[in-house]
Amino acid sequence: MDCPTCGYHRSYRVARRGWIAAVQHQLGRYPYHCPACERNFFSPIRNAPKPPAPPPPDPKPGPSMASRKSIQEPTAAIVVKAESNEQLSNILLALAQAVEREQHPHTAHHNPRPR
Repeated sequence: MDCPTCGYHRSYRVARRGWIAAVQHQLGRYPYHCPACERNFFSPIRNAPKPPAPPPPDPKPGPSMASRKSIQEPTAAIVVKAESNEQLSNILLALAQAVEREQHPHTAHHNPRPR
């Protein structure tokens, strides 16, 4: 239902309240509310068809996702942001050790990170 004041197309029916709404109902008019301009109004249309839902918003930009092209050659691309070169080195060292442990779980030795 379009609002007669602002033209907003998603106004909705509300419950009748008060003697004015009772009189309007006897005249075949039904109460509506517009959330855009906060106005209540009456219309002869009892149940206005609902307009189609607005399209979903565009997804927020974020990390790009890639899928595997081949199961035989698994690859991954990651972006690591660090506050310093030392922090970046520690992150990459920990990542390399984790990959090594996954690839060779029985032969990998635990080497604590240097501090």
